[in-house]
Amino acid sequence: LPTDPVKRKKVLEDKIRLIRGFQEQSQFVKDPVWFTWMTSSTAMNILGMLAKMSPAERKPYLQELKSLHIFPLSAKKEKMLSQRIKTYLANISPNLYCKLMSIRK
Repeated sequence: LPTDPVKRKKVLEDKIRLIRGFQEQSQFVKDPVWFTWMTSSTAMNILGMLAKMSPAERKPYLQELKSLHIFPLSAKKEKMLSQRIKTYLANISPNLYCKLMSIRK
């Protein structure tokens, strides 16, 4: 994860752009499995990056992912001793993600 906020934003936006492209291109092929796998892999990478960011920083990216029909499996909140809330994003395996995507259709 780049520490420079400008670079971090560019990396995340590029990955989201990739997901959009995978979803668009998957409509033109008979068997979109490759695109589903690439979407899954890229989404897991994004979620891993977001897990290291503050809640305020990650919020717009989570909204963007939701608009692409990609949802973290869990957004479990737990109070810490300092009374701060920490959000955990649960990454799921690409295999499970692909199965879930095939059920959705």
